[in-house]
Amino acid sequence: LISKEDQKNLTETLASFNKVLIVAGQQDYNSGLAKGIEKFSKANKAALTGDIISNFHSLKGNIRYSDVFLASCGESIQQSLQPDLLITFGKSVISKNLKLFLRKHQPRQHWHIQPAGPAADTFQSISQIIHCNPKTFFESLSAPPAIGKFELQKKANYAQLWLAEEHRMARAYQTHFNA
Repeated sequence: LISKEDQKNLTETLASFNKVLIVAGQQDYNSGLAKGIEKFSKANKAALTGDIISNFHSLKGNIRYSDVFLASCGESIQQSLQPDLLITFGKSVISKNLKLFLRKHQPRQHWHIQPAGPAADTFQSISQIIHCNPKTFFESLSAPPAIGKFELQKKANYAQLWLAEEHRMARAYQTHFNA
C-alpha cells in the first residue's frame, strides 16, 4: 500500500516531470495491472514500452519496437526521447538497445516499483525504490495531474515522440514484409 502522504508526494513530483517513460520488465500477464497502467499512462501522458518478455504488447499505446528504432535513430532523436522520469517494474529487461539508451540518456529520477527487497539497477540510475505492488502504484497515481493545459501538452508531446518512432518502425516492418 501507498500511504496518503506518500501518494501526495509522488503525485506532486510526478506532475513536475514533462517526460515520463514507463518500462515494463519480464512478468506474467495481469489484466488488472494492464488496466491500471493504461489509466495511469493516459492521465499522466506517459510513454510506455514493454520489453519483449513483459506481456504488455496488447496494451493500447505500448511501444513495441523500441529496441529496433533506438538502434537506428540518430543522437538528436535519442536526446528528444530521453525521459525526465523513468518508472520501471517487473523482472529483467532483455532489450539491449533500450538498456544502452537509458544508460546513456539517464533520467533526472528513476523510480523502480516492486513489493519488497533490493532492486537490480539495470539502467544504473535508480533514485527511489517504491515498495508496493505495481498495480497499486499505478492505480493510486492515475488521477490527471493538477497542471495547466500548456504543461499537459508538453507531457503529451513527449509521449507522441515515442509513438511517432513506433509508427515509423511499424510502417517499415509492414513495407518490408508485404513487399
